[in-house]
Amino acid sequence: MMKRTSNDNFLYIAALVSLGTLLAGTVLFPDTFASVDRHIGPVRASVLSVLLAVAAPSILLYAFTRRRELTIRTLDIFFVAFLVYIFMREALSASQENGGALLTLAYVAYAFLLYYGMAVVGQGKNALRFIITLLIYLVIVISAYALLEFFLSNDFLFGGLVQEKIQDPGRGYFRAGSSLGHPVVMGLFLVQAMPFLLYKYALVRPGVKKYMWVGIIVMAFLALEMSLTKGAWISGGILGVIAIVWLWRKKSARKPMIVVLVAISLALTAFTFCYRDMLEAGVTSKTRERESVAPRLYMWKQVPAGIADNPVFGAGMWQG
Repeated sequence: MMKRTSNDNFLYIAALVSLGTLLAGTVLFPDTFASVDRHIGPVRASVLSVLLAVAAPSILLYAFTRRRELTIRTLDIFFVAFLVYIFMREALSASQENGGALLTLAYVAYAFLLYYGMAVVGQGKNALRFIITLLIYLVIVISAYALLEFFLSNDFLFGGLVQEKIQDPGRGYFRAGSSLGHPVVMGLFLVQAMPFLLYKYALVRPGVKKYMWVGIIVMAFLALEMSLTKGAWISGGILGVIAIVWLWRKKSARKPMIVVLVAISLALTAFTFCYRDMLEAGVTSKTRERESVAPRLYMWKQVPAGIADNPVFGAGMWQG
């Protein structure tokens, strides 16, 4: 990489802070599910769109100053082509209700900025350390609020904002969604970000802090169970098995791994026993099956006909 000047360092720090703010804002506020958006003409002025507008200038400016270091690879071509297709698909779809093309364009811009912002800003070890640390503490905050939300059976921070789009099931169970607003989204985020907790745990030397991080990991797994999200459980389980098999080859990793596995198993077993009625109602009951499985099976059966009717550009957003 080219040597950075003092001016470059300022731009670098500004871009890194902007990137971290955009990432944190994405998971600490349920923008997708909140009914608080305002419209300026056809543009939806949401929290995430404001963060995107604020973060974009510094990230793009820093990327422009380092443009000579950038090289285009095959993955970049596929990624950009995919983003262009996603936007054109919505713009040319059969229906244009509720500003679907503009909303799709906003998500394309968000994905592009976050992906390439990390690619450019995250070249150095300090940037990677900052982003990983940020993800670790985001998991901690989200998991802690998920536990509080579950035990109170009340999303007291965001419940009023998301109740229009996420109805209270009222079926004898409660699913934690934390600051992401939806249990499915929270579950998938935890599955993707929890490996960084394990990474942090592996770096800490034996002692009190080591056991503290075991407790934090257990908290995150409990939050995942409280989401009652089978898709996240399955994907997390598959990744967990792969991780165990891979780490078991290293003798130095076996003892710490056993400690974590025992702690997680005991915590999940105790929680499952204490809340077995709620878990049964929210996972395996006939009511849950009718609410979760049956609609999916019905929709999947309609997919071939839907694709046949709109083979290239689709039917448009909100038409599923």
